[in-house]
Amino acid sequence: MEKSKTNSKNQYKSSPHGSNENTITTNIDIDKIIGKAMEFSRPDKSESKKLNSIEMRIIKEIEKYLVPEVIEVRSGGSLAKGTNLKNDTDIDIFLLIDKTVSESRFEGIAMDIGFKSLSKYNPRTRFSEHPYVEGFVKGHKKGDIVKINIVPCYAVEKGEWKSAADRSQYHTEYMINHLSKDQKDQVRILKNFLKTLGIYGAELFTSGFSGYVSEVLVLKYNTFKDVLINISNLNQKESVISINQDKIIEDLQFHTPVIIIDPIDNYRNLGAAISPESLSTFIIGSRAFLKKPSLAFFNSFQKNTFKKSTKNRIIPDEITSNLLIIQFSFSKRSPDVISGQLKKFAKSVEIQANNFDFNIIRTKCYIKEDDNIAVIMCLLGDRQLSPYVIHIGPDVFMKDEVTNFLLKNKNNSLFNWTNNDLKVCCLKLRKKTNILDFLNYAIKNNSDIGIPKGLRDDLKKGFKLFFLNKRKLATSSLYNELVYDFIFKNAMIFEE
Repeated sequence: MEKSKTNSKNQYKSSPHGSNENTITTNIDIDKIIGKAMEFSRPDKSESKKLNSIEMRIIKEIEKYLVPEVIEVRSGGSLAKGTNLKNDTDIDIFLLIDKTVSESRFEGIAMDIGFKSLSKYNPRTRFSEHPYVEGFVKGHKKGDIVKINIVPCYAVEKGEWKSAADRSQYHTEYMINHLSKDQKDQVRILKNFLKTLGIYGAELFTSGFSGYVSEVLVLKYNTFKDVLINISNLNQKESVISINQDKIIEDLQFHTPVIIIDPIDNYRNLGAAISPESLSTFIIGSRAFLKKPSLAFFNSFQKNTFKKSTKNRIIPDEITSNLLIIQFSFSKRSPDVISGQLKKFAKSVEIQANNFDFNIIRTKCYIKEDDNIAVIMCLLGDRQLSPYVIHIGPDVFMKDEVTNFLLKNKNNSLFNWTNNDLKVCCLKLRKKTNILDFLNYAIKNNSDIGIPKGLRDDLKKGFKLFFLNKRKLATSSLYNELVYDFIFKNAMIFEE
């Protein structure tokens, strides 16, 4: 393997994009913080031994139920690559199925083997492009749970992909062969950093940076610190990240804020799963850490209650009382499916409410998957609108347009006048002045708002619609958690 020739310390003082000496702390400070972060990023020998034992036990169970169409059972994911996080490891086991098998048989094999081999571990069906089976095993410490994923993929040659999971075996092989031992630890630190910022994971709800992307970034830039230096200086003209430097990618026509080329598939953009918000958070978070490194950027495994996290932060009543909650229960479905539906619904609520002048400043979605609860939180500029709305028409010199304007508004105009810009105006009564009334009617009747088809039955069964207040925050751990995320989650990255 060709190692990166970049010297981490030299690059730190002078990145490819210019000097950072005035804005970045010393190497000694940052290296000390990174060293401490490693302590709760790398699993110890006891945990690693337990995880390997669990994996071997599950593989032996799988082997009891194999059918001729299964070519091979192969370990995958972060455990196989040696980039798994301390106290936070999923075990991924792939069933390589003959590429000539039909799709229905492909899924049937996966479900049958998955449920039989995980029968002792509360198996359930999960969905990606194809269904797979998930189970839960006790970890190496009391209370720890290890998630087991048994995932089907086709046994295909590189580039002959039939399903999204087909690349996984090649991802695992590539990283095992190319990541050094130190780089694997650097990946762990990066994952921890991303988890703390809330942008780790490529699933639709997070739309962040996957474990594989974390590995690609470290392989590209060599160390966690160098990843942050390069991401903090990312610009729109140089937003292409590719390990295979000889590949000409200008002709691939990717249109995302950041383009990250999959090293085993030059025609796949890993950046397509990353939302603009996640990318922005990574960029600003990288700058913040480089300027003022702190273990607070690696607290994803430290229990942080709302009160502890916000004890020195006061939420103004004007914000709390203007936080609108839409909450409902949803029928069990794939996380990516409910995430897509909820995000689409939230966007529709924001657009339509703003069309009626309700001024929604920010909207965010939340899912409590275990309880099948969905929440949309909206911050409003104003809870109650004026009963009047002004319509400004054409200027007085536009004779025909003025006539048409007056005729159009004749029956619902309270009165007319001309303003200092020589324009004709009329005053009308608003149709809706209270957003609770507006949304309650709109959701119940699917009127003036676009409810995704997949959510209509859920909402017909009932929903909650209300503004938060101190009493609700004092009595609800759920709302405390959501308000913390909505307001304070990444406050540290914006502190100068």
